[in-house]
Amino acid sequence: MTTLKTDKRRDPRTKSEPTEVALIVLTPEEISERSLEAFYVELINRSQGGALIKTDKEIRPLTPISFQAYDARSRAWVVFPGLVRWIARDPRNIHSFLVGIEFWETDHEERELRVEDLPQKRLPFPSDYEFFQKSPLLRHMGSEAMCAFLNNITHKQVHAGERFITQGEEGNTLYFIQSGSCKIIVEKGGELIPISTCHQGDVLGEMALLTGEPRSAHVEAETDMSLWGLTRAHFEQISQRFPDLRVLLTEIVSERFSTTKEIAERKIGKYIVTDIIGQGSYSVVYKGKHAGLDMPVCVKMLKHNLAMDPGFQRAFRQEARIIAGFNHPNIVRVHDIEERYRTLFIIMEYLEGVSLRYLLDHGPPLSYQRILSILIQACAGLDYAHKKGIVHRDIKPANLFLLSGDQVKILDFGVAAPTGAEAGNVAGTIHYLAPEQIACDPVDERIDIYALGISAYEMVTGQRPYCADDPESLITMHLGEDIPDPATSRPDIPEELRAFIITACRRDPDERYRDFGEAVQELQSLADKFGMKVENGFPQKKKMTTINLVYDDSDQDSVNRLLEEFSAKAEKLGIMLKTSNLRDLPK
Repeated sequence: MTTLKTDKRRDPRTKSEPTEVALIVLTPEEISERSLEAFYVELINRSQGGALIKTDKEIRPLTPISFQAYDARSRAWVVFPGLVRWIARDPRNIHSFLVGIEFWETDHEERELRVEDLPQKRLPFPSDYEFFQKSPLLRHMGSEAMCAFLNNITHKQVHAGERFITQGEEGNTLYFIQSGSCKIIVEKGGELIPISTCHQGDVLGEMALLTGEPRSAHVEAETDMSLWGLTRAHFEQISQRFPDLRVLLTEIVSERFSTTKEIAERKIGKYIVTDIIGQGSYSVVYKGKHAGLDMPVCVKMLKHNLAMDPGFQRAFRQEARIIAGFNHPNIVRVHDIEERYRTLFIIMEYLEGVSLRYLLDHGPPLSYQRILSILIQACAGLDYAHKKGIVHRDIKPANLFLLSGDQVKILDFGVAAPTGAEAGNVAGTIHYLAPEQIACDPVDERIDIYALGISAYEMVTGQRPYCADDPESLITMHLGEDIPDPATSRPDIPEELRAFIITACRRDPDERYRDFGEAVQELQSLADKFGMKVENGFPQKKKMTTINLVYDDSDQDSVNRLLEEFSAKAEKLGIMLKTSNLRDLPK
């Protein structure tokens, strides 16, 4: 005999801190397997006589239930049969209801209803709950979001050898691996390339939910597998209410992009990307081609987790707009910008070569002639940008790229700013920051001169002038110490190059070169001594020599032939010849 407990208000309530999760199974009086319904709810508080829950389901009062709650302290589930006593709309959340539950007292002979009595495994059992608590995607979610997730996932069993994700097909479901393992295989050029193995706790098919693009690889089960799937429609529905779920998923996507080198071909508008060739803190760089012109391109993608941040989106678009307006042989060219798959892509010219950073870390010491060539070209590109009103703000060896023949290309205008802009924060790389940049003073071209001077010191000596590792020490050095004399490390350094480094790295910006046109004069004079001809883009000073020819009328034909010969030779030397007829002299 079951009796209704009526004195529950006398029982002390235990508040769930943090809010815990409970499972409700609706049990109509005439129980039949097909009429059972189960779902997860938030447990607000509980006593021996009842509980208060929050749910997005509207439950009728006096509905019999089976109540199962996860006790975080004992890490076990407790089970009570009971009855819905009242229901009210949650005043703080229009999507939720508050529900009062009263527990029934049972004798020991009565069998309690268990979720395992459900005819199908339509949602996770309590025994599955701890698995989801440990998932990288879910472990930081609140209980309300966790309930929405648990109520919308479905179970899938996969047998060993079965391919359950096919490259190129439309992706619609994200999978969590509860048990078993599988292989990720990229099909490329008719070849199947295994790239990784996934195990318990890993997430599969995340791009399908985030971007809706076709599957980028095959996935085949190595063993029998137990999977839980979340469709894109349910993900969109849940993430609208709980945006953190999308943020967590984008972080997993970005991590996957950062560690996967082989990718299937992906279409980005008019472009096809084929390989990952590099990555930074906020972007992934691909090799690709224009689909129609078969022209090689470089595709720079803003990482999905940062694409959620409007500030990063603005900075990424700004970089594209800035470089798209440039046309200089020493600055990387931008062809296009695409917005696809919930992120942004900058389409740039494809560069074959290595960064100066790579060369300094892995190559032999640089000759003075090579250093001069790199510096003069960098000066030319930066001078062009400054005349367009843009300060780079992050000049360093990693952002100076060397093509074959040592042509320099300046990369990454991601933190560039207009000349004179107020610096709201410290932008750039700390080893190369000018003192006024650290102080967040308005910026001008002299901070790029300083950073190039630090880079030149590193090219000459093989090390940075300030060798501390921690940011605080580096800031103190930039603000309070002059750089060491590069001649201490390289006594044979030419005086002109030494003077350039010391002057460019003066702590007081007024003691540095005023602009790159002035800075390059020191370097060009040394290049002339070495007999080097470096295309630097700086206008040369023009000189004019006047020659007056005095001749008789009878000599006119001979003079014309002389001028034609002289003009041809002058043209070969790059000299412009201008002639004018003066009035006849008096006899």
